[in-house]
Amino acid sequence: MDETPAMPDRAMTSLHDPVTGLPTRQTLISDAPRIGGETAQLVMVTMADARHYNEILRALGHDYADEFVRTALARIRKLVPDDI
Repeated sequence: MDETPAMPDRAMTSLHDPVTGLPTRQTLISDAPRIGGETAQLVMVTMADARHYNEILRALGHDYADEFVRTALARIRKLVPDDI
């Protein structure tokens, strides 16, 4: 019997990054009014772009590049308070 992994739900992958599980840029932009709510709370979206990411990807491969992204995410999460 073939043990190929199940394909991720297409809706999930279009709304969330497959490596980090975070919402995509388009998801955040479209959800900003809902996140701010009726009280018109300020919503801030921060996006980061790693310099030379493509060079890392080409030189060291997808697995290493994915781990690089996950490590960066973990470091950023340590810096942001839980109540934000």
